[in-house]
Amino acid sequence: MQQLEILFTLLLISLVFLMWFIYEKKILKVKKLQEELRVNRNYLQTIIDVIPNIVIVTDGKKIKRANQTMLNFFGYKELYKFKEKHDCICDFFIEEENTLMPLVGEQTWLDYMLTNPHKVHEASMIHEGKVHRFIVQAKELPENEIDVEKIFSVVTFTDVTEIELIKNKLNKSNEILLENEEKLRAITDSALDAIIMLDNEGKFIFWNPKAKVMLGYKEEELLGKDFHKIVAPKAYHEAAKKAYEKFAKTGKGDVLGKIVELSAVKKGGQEFPVSLLLNGVEIDGKWHGIGFMRDLSETKKMQNELKQKDEIMLAQSRQAAMGDMISMIAHQWRQPITAISMGAQNMQLDIELEDVDYDRFNEKLDRIVEQTSFLSKTIDDFRNFLKPNKKANKCMVSKLVEGTLGLIGKSLENNNITLHKSIESDIEIITYYSEVIQVLLNIINNSKDIILLKKMKDGNIEINISSDTQNVYIEICDNAGGMADDVLPRIFEPYFTTKDEKGGTGLGLYMSQMIVEKHLKGTIVAQNINDGACFKLSLPLKSNDGELNG
Repeated sequence: MQQLEILFTLLLISLVFLMWFIYEKKILKVKKLQEELRVNRNYLQTIIDVIPNIVIVTDGKKIKRANQTMLNFFGYKELYKFKEKHDCICDFFIEEENTLMPLVGEQTWLDYMLTNPHKVHEASMIHEGKVHRFIVQAKELPENEIDVEKIFSVVTFTDVTEIELIKNKLNKSNEILLENEEKLRAITDSALDAIIMLDNEGKFIFWNPKAKVMLGYKEEELLGKDFHKIVAPKAYHEAAKKAYEKFAKTGKGDVLGKIVELSAVKKGGQEFPVSLLLNGVEIDGKWHGIGFMRDLSETKKMQNELKQKDEIMLAQSRQAAMGDMISMIAHQWRQPITAISMGAQNMQLDIELEDVDYDRFNEKLDRIVEQTSFLSKTIDDFRNFLKPNKKANKCMVSKLVEGTLGLIGKSLENNNITLHKSIESDIEIITYYSEVIQVLLNIINNSKDIILLKKMKDGNIEINISSDTQNVYIEICDNAGGMADDVLPRIFEPYFTTKDEKGGTGLGLYMSQMIVEKHLKGTIVAQNINDGACFKLSLPLKSNDGELNG
C-alpha cells in the first residue's frame, strides 16, 4: 500500500513537471509570436511612415494608427499627442464643393465612403494656412485583426492640391484657348480679306468664309487640295511650286512678309487681280504658310477711273497751260516782230530815198535774222513743251531751266520782274522734259501773277538748283509776301484757287503735285520763307531701272 502511495506521488510529481514543461513551452511560443507580431507591426509602421500620402487606421470616429506623414501634416511628433486633442481626422475637414464632412447625412464620413465604393471621394484640410485637397480611399480590415469589438479600415489621403492647381490652370488655359479660338474665328469670319492656311506641302488646311466666296469653292472642294494648282494661273504653277518647296524646307522665301500683286483663278477659270501677303509659322517642326489675299478687281477699276479722271484733268491743265503759252508767245514775239517790221520799213524808206548804205543794210539784215532766230527758238520751245513724253529721256538740268525761261522769260522781263538763277552744278537727269517744264511754269506763273496783283515795282523770283547722289533739288522762291496761313495747307487741292473766276482754274498746283509725285516719282513742298513763298522740288536723278515710269 505504501509502495502504491509512493508510486502515485511520483506519478503526480511527473505530471506536474510535464504540465509545467508544456506551459513553459507554450509561454515561450506566445512570447515568440508576440515578438514576431511586434516586429511585423514596427516593420509595417516603418513602411507606411515613408508613404508620402496620409495613411490612418480608423473606425470613422477614432484613430487607431497613423503614419508619420499625417503627424507631420498636423504638426505632431507622436500619435498619442494627437489623440490627446483629437479623436478623428475628420475634425480638420473643411467644407468645400463635393468634399467629405464628419457626417454625411446620418452616416459617418467613413461609412458613407464604404457604402459608396465607386464614387471618387475628396476631402479638404488646412495646412500652414493653405487649403489642401485630398483624394480619399478606404479599405476595411479583416475582423479581429486589431480589435475584436470594432471593425477598422485603412484610409489613405492622397494630396492632389498641386494637381488641382495644374488642373485649374489647364482648365483656365483651355477656357482662354477656347475664348481666343472663338475670337479668332469671329475675326477670320468677319475679315474682308481671304485668309488661307497651307500645310507643309502647300495644301489647304484652313480658310475663312471670305476665301470660299472669293474663290467660289465649297469646303470639300478645297480641303487637302494643292493651293497653287487651284488658285495660281497655270503659267505660274511650276514657279509657285518651287518657291513653296523652298519655303517648306527653310521657312524663307523671296516674297515672305511682302505684299505682292498677281493674278488668281476662281472656280470656272476666271482670272482676277489680287494682293497676297504670305507669312510662315512653324508647327511641330514643319513650316506652314498663312496667306492674306484681297480681291483687287474693284480697286483696279477705281484706279482706272481715277487714272482717266487724272488724264482728263491733266489735259485740262495742259490746255490751260497752252493758253498761257500763247499769251507768253505773244509777249515774246511782240518786240521781235516790231523790230523786224521797223527794220524792213527803214530799209524800204532808204531805197525810196535812194539813200542805200550797204553796211547799214547788212546791220539791219543781221538784226532781222537775229530776231527771226529768236522767234524760231520760241516756237521750238513751245513745240517741245507740247510734245508728248512716252518715256523718260536724259537731259541737263540747265536745259530744263533754259526751256522754261525760253517760254516765260520775256513775259517776266516785260513786267519788270527780275529773275535770278543759281545752278551749283549742271547735272544730267533722266526725266520727262515737258512735264518738268509744265511744273516750273505753273510755279513761276503763280509768282508772277501775285507780284502783278500786288503791283510790286521790285518783283523778284529766284531759281536755285542743287543735287546729291540721288536727287536734284529745284527751289523757286519769290518776294511777294508769302501765302496766308489758311491758304498754305490747301494749295495742292484740286480746283482750289485764290484768283477770281477769270483768273485761275485751281488745277495748276494740283496737277504739278500729281506730275511730280506720280509721274516723276519725286516730291514737292511749299512754305513761306522770309518775305515770300518758296516751292521745293525733289526729283530722282534716275529710277532703279534707269528710267522713270509714266
